[in-house]
Amino acid sequence: MMERVPEDFDYSELLESLEYYRSHPLDLNRATATELGRLGFLSPLQISSLLRYRASTGPFIQIEELQAVEELDMETIAKLKLYAVVRQRNGSAFKGQRPAGAEQWLSLTVQEVMQRQKGFRSGDSSMAPSYAGNPLHALLRYKLTYQDRLTLSLLMEKDPGERTFSPHTGGFDFCSAALQLQNLGPVKKLVVGDYSIRVGQGAALWTGFAAGKGSSPEYFVRQHGGLQLYSSANEAGFLRGASATMVWRKLDVTPFISRKRLDARLETDSAGAISGFTSLSNSGLHRTSAELNNRHSISENVYGMTVEWNDVSSRLGAVVYHDAMSVPPFPSPRLCDLFALRNRSVTNAALFYSSTWKNTCFFGEFAHTVHNGIATVNGIISALSKRLSLVLLQRLYQKNYYSFYCQSIREGGNGDAEAGFISGITLNGAKGSAFSIYTDLFRFPWLRYYADAPSQGHEILAIFSFPLSKSSNLSLRYRSKTAGENDQGQAEVRHVQDVRKQNLRLGLEFKSGSFLFRSRGEAVVYKKDCIKEIGSLLYQDVIFKPTRSRASFSARFAIFGSDSFNTAIYAMENSYLNLYSSSAYYDEGVRFYVNAKYKVGRFAELAARYAVSSYANADQIGSGLPVIDGHRKADLGVQLKLRL
Repeated sequence: MMERVPEDFDYSELLESLEYYRSHPLDLNRATATELGRLGFLSPLQISSLLRYRASTGPFIQIEELQAVEELDMETIAKLKLYAVVRQRNGSAFKGQRPAGAEQWLSLTVQEVMQRQKGFRSGDSSMAPSYAGNPLHALLRYKLTYQDRLTLSLLMEKDPGERTFSPHTGGFDFCSAALQLQNLGPVKKLVVGDYSIRVGQGAALWTGFAAGKGSSPEYFVRQHGGLQLYSSANEAGFLRGASATMVWRKLDVTPFISRKRLDARLETDSAGAISGFTSLSNSGLHRTSAELNNRHSISENVYGMTVEWNDVSSRLGAVVYHDAMSVPPFPSPRLCDLFALRNRSVTNAALFYSSTWKNTCFFGEFAHTVHNGIATVNGIISALSKRLSLVLLQRLYQKNYYSFYCQSIREGGNGDAEAGFISGITLNGAKGSAFSIYTDLFRFPWLRYYADAPSQGHEILAIFSFPLSKSSNLSLRYRSKTAGENDQGQAEVRHVQDVRKQNLRLGLEFKSGSFLFRSRGEAVVYKKDCIKEIGSLLYQDVIFKPTRSRASFSARFAIFGSDSFNTAIYAMENSYLNLYSSSAYYDEGVRFYVNAKYKVGRFAELAARYAVSSYANADQIGSGLPVIDGHRKADLGVQLKLRL
């Protein structure tokens, strides 16, 4: 997943639900399948089993009853206790009370690369720098929550190199706002502003963040999210307008409408008239004159409706929506784009379902672009025994299926024709050990950007974890992936050959008091024709989170080496206030970072982060305008969070 997202991707969307439910725990006697799915660590079988237990035995009396739910293990129950309570009929809870009144918080994050990048330097005294703004990255967030009735979110961001209060923006380069009202009689939820809608398995409509193929086969199924307020700093992949979910008995109806501007590169004819757009930009960067010219150059209008019927163990729904751009796409003349979308608008419709029978969950989605192709995703998750579970997943995307918001499980990019089949098992052994493995067989029946002929491939991922003691855990992870790519030749006709990449990872975690020590070693081998490249990574994390202290910190020291970017190794890094970032370790060098956080009284938190990478044989770091002269790159950031 991390290989396909930029290093500055905002992962806060992943953790906001958990942060909210930590202070506003779910009532297990009222929680829906959608709400339980947003926690992220419950499988469809576990959710269905919990709801069936509640329907058959009546409301929970105490949270310890979770031990009687068939599919829940002790580790999952321990996690669930952090975000859920059992409330009595008078509204009180055995563990924690629902916060009364309004809660507000405001955070400001500023960060800057310490070395001067090429884009901020002028070529000579008569030339202005290529970047319009200064090197500072600034992010301002505000959120107001009133019980489970109202949520207000505001966000403003300026990326490095962007101007503040420019003629293009009038303020911060990116601004986002949303107001969410809940439990208004038959209106379950109303959102005005920026929002996301996540439907079925994501084949037709899934906005916001969507994980790729993960480490456990059980989580390949998309957890239907429905309508949600959007508060991420990612500047693409969301809707802007209004939507509401209305409930009548077991039926949910969600109409939605959206209109927003998009960044696109336009193609003009000899007379200067716009022929269409050649590509959409999702980076959100507006630093150079070219990026500013592409900023908000086209508009998109989306409107539609979802209808969903929910029961204790089943869900059946449909979605239909129309997506229209102000100018049509203008695909390249390359043969791989022969079936690319050329119409200014598309209409998509889909049916989605999930149903649990005994210990087996069936799920899927059938999507269709009107007058064009189809996409299907179908699968099962079955608990064969208390320790063994099976996952099977089929997918098909025809070359004339079009959706800008398709984010279902796939190997290729959005727009690539693809067929695939995933099979996997998870085995929970004795003393907390676990083993999971999946295989993915896929083929591309048409050309792709890096493959000038139909191709195929396969992937294997196996993970074994074993607790050495109550405070330590050992894990081993192996991944092998083979896919077709063009050869290295420069001939007009290029041949597709297999490219194989193998990763082997060993991890060890040890907890002692308030300290968590995490060690990881990983090696990667890349083979293409006669080319063989190797990469390696070794790091040590130290995390200190005392229960009663105001201060906490985390740090990492890493040594890495790779022959090229083909053998880069990706790893998550702790960042501000329990958020995360991803980093690609490549070339040869060392990296160090430290995060520190201090609670200033009851209503303020101050956090700081310093990170530095040093490369052994580099005179420059990066390429293009972000390039840095020298062999070191360091960045410093500070965040202040206030609870108002």
